[in-house]
Amino acid sequence: EMEDFSDVELDHCLIKNNRYTGIDNYKGALQVTASSFELHNDYGVYSYKAESRIESCTFKANWKYGVYCWYEAPFPLDSSIVHNCGIDLGGVLEPSSQYGVLSNLDKMRLSGCKIKDYFQGGIKLDNSNSLILDCDLRRVGVGSTVGIYAYNNSTPRIRHCNVSSQPIGVKASL
Repeated sequence: EMEDFSDVELDHCLIKNNRYTGIDNYKGALQVTASSFELHNDYGVYSYKAESRIESCTFKANWKYGVYCWYEAPFPLDSSIVHNCGIDLGGVLEPSSQYGVLSNLDKMRLSGCKIKDYFQGGIKLDNSNSLILDCDLRRVGVGSTVGIYAYNNSTPRIRHCNVSSQPIGVKASL
């Protein structure tokens, strides 16, 4: 767990089989490169009021979300960046497995990611102004309802993504 302005860098690490969360970043600065997050009951990375840069990582079998970024307004510029990551549930579908990525009150930049096998869907945006670029959300999951779900005043910019083989590709609601 990182707290109150900690500055942590991880490179080529395996974060595995922790009871709740791989990394809990609270008001810290996190830089993760080429690492793997596996078998956590809640989140691979949980980031709250923090800056997170996550690149070339793998997230597998994290039951609730692979990556959960929650900031609170006002939005900093690109407070969360997730780039070139593979995020999947590892083929095991449970009703508790929600979305690959959740951006809540955050200004996330998500690019070059492949997201699959989550029960409810690939990406959920809650009151978020996010950029989703060059992502692959084909066949997110057997029970999946949506590739990208933007609600509660979210204003995503979605560019050059493959969102296919879903009941609903992109859903927007209040």
